[in-house]
Amino acid sequence: NIPTVEEANQAIKEYSEKSLRGIVGYTDDPIVSSDVRGREETMVFDEKATMITKDALLKTLCWYDNGWGFSKRILDVIKDALEATPAELSSDIIDRGIVLAGGGSQLRGLDQVLREKTGVPVNVADEPHLAIVKGCGAIIEDLEKFKHVLL
Repeated sequence: NIPTVEEANQAIKEYSEKSLRGIVGYTDDPIVSSDVRGREETMVFDEKATMITKDALLKTLCWYDNGWGFSKRILDVIKDALEATPAELSSDIIDRGIVLAGGGSQLRGLDQVLREKTGVPVNVADEPHLAIVKGCGAIIEDLEKFKHVLL
């Protein structure tokens, strides 16, 4: 059994107001893509677009801002990690800063937003798209040296 349109919308609305608040937005207003630019949620559920197709499939639609919503999730994870970091390591991070690497580090303005929101220096690694691979290669070449930090 598939839920009715109303049941599906109500379930998403409840999640957006409780456990997924700030991650999933919800709207019952007619919207277009430009309406979600700058929204902090990862996606905005569009109640008006929910339907059941003739083949009895539930179809929903969510909108997202390709940059800011994802940047906000990265910021949330960094804040959680900083809060969970022992004091002796936190002081090193505060002094030396955060180095961004990988594809996410190339989101335009992410380093600046993280710097402003955390108060910690933030830099993008040289060749950020290769930094993760190079780091893994260095570990593989000298496993003995790094085994104390590997899970």
